[in-house]
Amino acid sequence: MSSSTRPLDTTDRSLASVITWCLVCAFVPITAWRLFQSLVVQHPGLAAPLRIDFAIVCVLAVLLAVLGAWIHRTGRFAPASAFAGGALFGAMTFIAILGTPLLDPTSVNWLLRDDLAQHYSGWAMFRESPWAWPPGLTTTLSHPVGTSIVYTDSLPLLAFPMKLLGPLLPGTFQYIGLWMAIGFTLQGGFGALLARGFSRDPAIVLAYAALFVSAPMLLNRFGHDTLTAQWLLLAAIGLYARHAPIGTLVKTMPPWWLLAATAALVHPYLATMVLAMFVASLGRRVLVDRSMTKATAAVALVAAIAIVIVLWWLSGAFIIGDKRSISGVPYGHYSFNLLGLFDSMGFSRYVPAFEVGPGQYEGFAWPGLGMWLVFAIALVVGLVFRRQHRGGWRRHMPLLAVLAAMTVFATSSVIMVGTTVLVDHPIEHPIIGAFRSSGRFIWPLYYTLFALSLFLVARHLKPVVAMATLVFACIVQFADASLIHAHFAGQRALTVEAPPGSRLTSPRWLDLVVGRRHLTVLPPRGCGPSESWLPFVLLASEHHLTVNTAHLARSDARRVVAYCDDLRAQLGSGRVSADDLYVIVDEAWMDQFPATRERLACETLDGYAACLAPADAGSPSG
Repeated sequence: MSSSTRPLDTTDRSLASVITWCLVCAFVPITAWRLFQSLVVQHPGLAAPLRIDFAIVCVLAVLLAVLGAWIHRTGRFAPASAFAGGALFGAMTFIAILGTPLLDPTSVNWLLRDDLAQHYSGWAMFRESPWAWPPGLTTTLSHPVGTSIVYTDSLPLLAFPMKLLGPLLPGTFQYIGLWMAIGFTLQGGFGALLARGFSRDPAIVLAYAALFVSAPMLLNRFGHDTLTAQWLLLAAIGLYARHAPIGTLVKTMPPWWLLAATAALVHPYLATMVLAMFVASLGRRVLVDRSMTKATAAVALVAAIAIVIVLWWLSGAFIIGDKRSISGVPYGHYSFNLLGLFDSMGFSRYVPAFEVGPGQYEGFAWPGLGMWLVFAIALVVGLVFRRQHRGGWRRHMPLLAVLAAMTVFATSSVIMVGTTVLVDHPIEHPIIGAFRSSGRFIWPLYYTLFALSLFLVARHLKPVVAMATLVFACIVQFADASLIHAHFAGQRALTVEAPPGSRLTSPRWLDLVVGRRHLTVLPPRGCGPSESWLPFVLLASEHHLTVNTAHLARSDARRVVAYCDDLRAQLGSGRVSADDLYVIVDEAWMDQFPATRERLACETLDGYAACLAPADAGSPSG
């Protein structure tokens, strides 16, 4: 009988296991009840959606309890059951903390701030942009320079199929809320699948999945939706840890290739981390297990890298030709502080935040107080049973080397302990600058420590003791995060109204866009002092116009400078176009172009000068 379907041990059928499963099932409904009680007082208008959310949480909790009853009754705990249990817990947590209002595809007001505004508006313009080659190009945004969905961080994995379905979708449509829900769900699913590799006790597996879902680092990325796909790292660790039989490339490598392809269409940082974990897996196969030749491993790695590069190219990652455009921020600014694992950065009710460098929030790695409890117990267990694991470290030397390399890169060439600078040598280089937020590369170490702790606790503690430890850890974890959970639960209120200044409200704009092809902001970002961009990108996306401004992660400096020079030349000579709706966002900047200012007929709308050229103005080149 296979290990995936064999009956559970007597201990696994114990009353303790059943109680533990039920307790873990109850964590989220209890958390949701407490959150919703306080939210209704602060935001009475949210009463109806909160009732819906609580009902869904309760239904998911019942389904999870039923799954547990079925597992304990049949005595079978297959990987699919583990994944389903973790996924239900992840989905339940998303509904409790962030809520169904974020899932409404027509609700975009909560997205019109910070990085989420860039991601949503980038998708909105990509949707309206004609297909180009490579298909990730967005020719209508930052026109005429253009950009791609990679540099608006608009999630190519969903942007491509959603653009194909564009004619069938509502006029206003977002998939960011759905993606966050998927992130929480798969975090639980792959967390449980990883835990099942170390324990066959369903209660232990579910408790560890709960800790994975409650990782503060996951919720911390609410404002950067693509980076909530940390389940990709859990899947990579699981693939590394599983027993991989000797076989052909076609039989053994597709899971890694599929994972690399998925990561490539989500975010370059995650794709790079997955590839690094793949290198560790190949290193173990070649150097330790002797189950693969160096030539075969090289072919497998080259194939994975080729898949990633091709998908990056299709997404438009290589459209920037000017190496100066890749950096902009020195390597070392967004780094991992050596106190990163101890710095709660406001995500703990009980542990205060440290003062660190200005950009070191990118190296956030606080595991939560409950997880720190598990780390501490695992450390003690590891020291007590160190003789049993003496040879095991050698088997995982390739993994240790890869994790060490990523940790060194995360720490960067500006090494800090709190605010104390140990090494101060910032580096500006195109290749390194492409991964300027180096602190994120602490994530593989973070999740590997999770997995190692589970292994030690599940292997060396009696099942009843392990269950009690993990239940207590979950209680501490959720209690420690109660304040930050309340903060993010309040994000539901952001769905009601758009933030001030994010939209143009005057109905007169609807008249001015009629017959126009271009929206020309004066000056656009990159050409002058103004940073205004969001309301004009939204106007352009809703009325099928091009727009010459944008907020981008990277842009081609050479082409931007050339466009700015050409724009100044046009304005200086008074050349304007009847196809354009001009919006002056900085009057002082326009004072240097009196010839153009005299030719434009302007009116003030929403605090901006909206201007049209004479009907006989022709095109800028005319």
